[in-house]
Amino acid sequence: MSSLEDIRSNLLHLRETINTAALNSGRNPEDVTVVGITKRKSVDIIRAALEAGLTDIGENRIQEVREKFPSVDFGISRRHFVGHLQSNKVKYLPGLIDIVQSVDSPALAERLHNRFNSQDSSLPVYLQVNISGEASKSGVAPEALSELTGYCLTLKGLEVQGFMTIGPLTTDRNRIRDAFMRMYSLCDRQATEFRGQLASPCVSMGMSGDFDIAIEEGATHIRVGTALFGPRE
Repeated sequence: MSSLEDIRSNLLHLRETINTAALNSGRNPEDVTVVGITKRKSVDIIRAALEAGLTDIGENRIQEVREKFPSVDFGISRRHFVGHLQSNKVKYLPGLIDIVQSVDSPALAERLHNRFNSQDSSLPVYLQVNISGEASKSGVAPEALSELTGYCLTLKGLEVQGFMTIGPLTTDRNRIRDAFMRMYSLCDRQATEFRGQLASPCVSMGMSGDFDIAIEEGATHIRVGTALFGPRE
């Protein structure tokens, strides 16, 4: 099990790698947000990470959100949902999730709209893109993104803040870089197409094995679990 010292050390090393990747591409390291993925990690471990300076956490299963997030509000700036979201689970989000990174269909967007349009504030969302075209991954096809973006921008209760993708399942770093380059270009086109409605969108891409490439290609948010918490138990 990771100790507070382990997590502090991992977070320091992570930030050093972020700094290098950002500076190599002419970016400000402070423009990159680390989302610590807490899958299968205990409340005590999550609290240790928050105490070490982590500000954003993410989960990909509603069951773990419901079990853990009510007990880990210490120091959190934002709580992200990053996994495939079933429509019948939307009812559990209010009060536990600040950002949904995985909106991948008009049907899910409408379900979120129906649940959040009466709230005091809008729910920030990222639209998930299957940039690699792999059947195992969720996300809208790149050629269908503009239609989904336009639709989501009409829905009260939702605030489209950016886009998310998962890199291709490969060790070929050139393929990974190409995918992230295409993703960033796609996001840039969305910002141009929906100018005035979508300003400076966030780009969430990169995980423990490829976040340095993602940063070099423009990621504003990286989602890391193993790099921060160590191997899953």
